[in-house]
Amino acid sequence: MRNGTTIFWGGQHVADQTLAVMQEMECYCAAHPGSPAAVRRPRLSIRGRTFVALLGPTIEEGIAGFGDSVQAALRAFDTQYSRSLARTAAVAPVRKSEQKWSAFSGTSRSAVSVERGEKWKRF
Repeated sequence: MRNGTTIFWGGQHVADQTLAVMQEMECYCAAHPGSPAAVRRPRLSIRGRTFVALLGPTIEEGIAGFGDSVQAALRAFDTQYSRSLARTAAVAPVRKSEQKWSAFSGTSRSAVSVERGEKWKRF
C-alpha cells in the first residue's frame, strides 16, 4: 500500500523490516561464526510468511533453507549446505581406468546414475 512516498507492508515500513531481517542475520552469524550461513552469506528473501536463505541462482540449482523466521531459515540452510558437502564427499572421483571403460562402452557415470534414478546436481 502506498501512502505518499512511504511503502507499507504488513503494517510495517518495508525499510524497517529489511533492517530488522539484516540485524537478525547478523545476530545469527555472530552466534554461529563457523556456520555455512556465516561463511557463505546466503541471500535472504521472504515468500508469503516463509523466509528463504538461498545460495545460488535459483532454488533448484542452489542450496536453500526455508523457515518461519530468519533463524529457522538460516538453520535449514546450514543443514542443507552440510548435506550437499556430504553428498559431494561421498561421490568418489572417477579413475582414469573407469573413464576409458566409459568411453569404450558408450556410457558415462552420469548416464548410469540417471538409469538408476539418482539425481546429480551441479552446485
